[in-house]
Amino acid sequence: MKLTGVEKCLFPGTLEEAAELLEHEGDNAAVVGGGLGIITARESAPGTLIFLEKIPLKYIKKEQNHLKVGARTSLSEFMNSPVLEKYLSGKVRSAMEGISTHLIRNQITLGGAVAGRAPYSDIVTLLMALRAKVVLRGQAGQKILSIDEYYGDFQDIRRQYIIEEIQLPEYEGDFAFAMERFTRNATDITLLNMAVLVKIEIGKVEEASVTVGSRPEPAYRFPEGEEFLKGKALSEDLARLFEDFVREKVDVRGDFRISEDYRRHVSGVFARRIVESLGGAS
Repeated sequence: MKLTGVEKCLFPGTLEEAAELLEHEGDNAAVVGGGLGIITARESAPGTLIFLEKIPLKYIKKEQNHLKVGARTSLSEFMNSPVLEKYLSGKVRSAMEGISTHLIRNQITLGGAVAGRAPYSDIVTLLMALRAKVVLRGQAGQKILSIDEYYGDFQDIRRQYIIEEIQLPEYEGDFAFAMERFTRNATDITLLNMAVLVKIEIGKVEEASVTVGSRPEPAYRFPEGEEFLKGKALSEDLARLFEDFVREKVDVRGDFRISEDYRRHVSGVFARRIVESLGGAS
């Protein structure tokens, strides 16, 4: 694809310099981490592109009970990191292995996926379920927000801050995770996805985080589903009940790819499969 409309390409050496450029250039600027969003954009590119490639934002480390991932870390780099092998029993790594193709996983960055907030993003759904935090850098300094807070004021934050890091809590053995996604083939966009994180205490769900994406709007936390699971024992009966509940209550609609009724049906199937998977993990 040939980019049109680009007048300047800037290469700051620090996040502080990048934040200053973003504020100075205003709405006519876009931040480029991995570049996939710019390459695949249907509209013409902004007049100014601020590239982050000179800033050391590719890293993965365990620190202060969190996994800390630099914003320019690719999905492949994160997925293949040794620190992810045992994270939530390897379930997060397994979920990532099913996302897109190897070539695209090499290009997608975690920071770019969060900042892009594509409605069909599997990464955003996964990170929301995991209660990720977003570390931002702007003219006013560093700010750390939950991913829910970040999306709560999404447009204004994007104009003022650059994503520096994604943080994931380092969950202990009482937590279990599962994710499902529906797509026609590896290169097609996801038609529906669902991710669930639960904490199990004495055989029952004490905490739950349920996220649904590609509905076809961007991913959202499904609080009714979270409340439904709390206090219940993971079982085949719960899996069937949760299937019916999700099918009725989940916030989805149809588009030219898939009807609302079919999205509801698939949502219910995912809910049942996830509870069955979580029950096996516990």
